[in-house]
Amino acid sequence: MLTEGGMDPGLIVLAAIFLASMVCLIGLIVYLLRKRSPRVQRRQRDAKADKALQKQARQSGGRKRTFSVSALEGEEPIAPAPTEEQPQDTAPEAARQPIRQARAIVLRQHFPPLAGAGSRSFYGGMPQVGRAFPWPRNAEGQPLHFLLQVDCAQVPYDVSLGNLPARGTLLFFMELDGRTPPACHVAYDPPSTGPLQELAPPDDLAAAYGEGGSRFWPWALSDEQGTPILPQWPFDPVATPLDEDGRPPIDALVALQGEDHPADPFGPQDFDGMACPWDGFPQDWLSVQIATALLVREIDRETSHLSASLEPAAAQSAHAERLIHVREEALAWFDHAMRNPAFALVGTQERQVFWQWFAAQVPFSLEVAPAVLEAAVETTLHAHPEAATRVPVEILLRVIHRHLLVTRTDEGYHVQAPARMLGLPSTAPAAEQGLARSHILLLELGSDPAIGHHFGEAIHRFWITPDDAAALRFDRVIVTTTDT
Repeated sequence: MLTEGGMDPGLIVLAAIFLASMVCLIGLIVYLLRKRSPRVQRRQRDAKADKALQKQARQSGGRKRTFSVSALEGEEPIAPAPTEEQPQDTAPEAARQPIRQARAIVLRQHFPPLAGAGSRSFYGGMPQVGRAFPWPRNAEGQPLHFLLQVDCAQVPYDVSLGNLPARGTLLFFMELDGRTPPACHVAYDPPSTGPLQELAPPDDLAAAYGEGGSRFWPWALSDEQGTPILPQWPFDPVATPLDEDGRPPIDALVALQGEDHPADPFGPQDFDGMACPWDGFPQDWLSVQIATALLVREIDRETSHLSASLEPAAAQSAHAERLIHVREEALAWFDHAMRNPAFALVGTQERQVFWQWFAAQVPFSLEVAPAVLEAAVETTLHAHPEAATRVPVEILLRVIHRHLLVTRTDEGYHVQAPARMLGLPSTAPAAEQGLARSHILLLELGSDPAIGHHFGEAIHRFWITPDDAAALRFDRVIVTTTDT
């Protein structure tokens, strides 16, 4: 009913109440939609990413731009060059912001490697992928070496915050020929519904570490006996907090391992009397090859020092004759081992005869015995994890320290070289701290002889912008190399 002044005031009040109720109802609906379960949100994110995966699977990345830190000193962070095609909306909006939380991912190695575990996160070996793609090469056309691959589904989302794909695999390649900075490449393999296949390296892939690289492989006496394929060793990407300096706290690393392990490496004192480490040693022909190769190297070092000896000429002559004799016998055993399949078991009688001969070559055999045992166990395990059942537990516990995140020593705790993803760089120079403000630290990698990573004092860091990561453009990674 209308009044003289217009609309009835009662109707106006009712209309206002109705509109206010509708606004509250709409607000409630929006709130409930935003509070949907993480599972639904994760499914939507994966579906969104899958739209780009089909397109990305047909693309092959180019050569990485790689810089040394000296090239970045005093410069602004180098932005990737524009590309013709950028997949859009392939990750949530959170992925477009650099990670700021004080957490990271460390790569916790399995020890011993689990036979048949089927892990898609591992160092070395050959890439396991769901599709074939060209093996990465450097600017001169030479193939790069395969470092590791990471199963993105194993990376906790509360650490990556969507900056990494929820599924699929990241594969890291690097030029291992001694050049600094090395050429690098990161490839992304989308999730596959079919069986995985090993991506075989090209025939022209050179032995790792180039000329003189044989010194890094305990079984080699020449560069031709080196390997282009690094030892395969599985790991789990696990989350850890970081302190204000960007380092994982010791107690956090100990907790991730589940046990406080003391470092108890083998030494000459363990071979007093040169007793065989266990009845089944050496377990395979590669172990015999390792023992004789290290023995030959030790004899060669002794020979090089003989000329500087103050011993009388007659004593020097007798010593030299023995060195020659032992070296010839060691080379005979080395050649015999080379003629047999590397991981074929050594027969009981031949094994006993070999150890009796090896034990008689004191002091040279005593000097190398600890390294022989350590290398023989590791090379057998990385190639045939099931062989762990043939190695006594007390032996494994003396080797495990080489594969742990942190070990306890008499002087305190020893933390292994950097091998982690995301978070903050450890002890990075000013130039890399600048990169950290605009890029995601995709991977930080240092030397680890136990898995064939011989980088000296160098630390390699792989960087990518949040936008490139969201668009799955891992071919645009920037790599920096610094010395500790």
